[in-house]
Amino acid sequence: MHSLYHRHRGARIRFFHGDDGRHHRLRNHLVLGGALVALGVAWLLRGWDMIGTEGLWLTVPAVLAWSGLVRIALDRSAASVVRVTVRLALAAYLVVVIEQIGALTWATTWPVLAIAAGVATVVDAVLARVRDGSGEHRDEEAAW
Repeated sequence: MHSLYHRHRGARIRFFHGDDGRHHRLRNHLVLGGALVALGVAWLLRGWDMIGTEGLWLTVPAVLAWSGLVRIALDRSAASVVRVTVRLALAAYLVVVIEQIGALTWATTWPVLAIAAGVATVVDAVLARVRDGSGEHRDEEAAW
């Protein structure tokens, strides 16, 4: 995969070239299209009194799961498998919290989500150092 890093206002933006760029655009279009379909269907179901306003929130985990499925369909690398697993786990968590399955609510479970996000951030930083090989990063190659 050939990529170019560009710094813009202190943030790093990654541009893909060649075949990867087409996959990136295709993935974005599929996810956006799926998100619009899910939102439209949910809004219609709400208008027909088939679901309540609370049911609209279920579009969020649906779109998250859809984005994971699109990613794994287009990129079957180990990194994508990990990212998809995280997305699907987050989507499942959101369904449990939205539907309050097992009396679990956002108020009682947000610390677990914060811990998971912290662990994922630390693991990502460590893996970025391992991928670099030297253990030292130049500014352009920093994980963030």
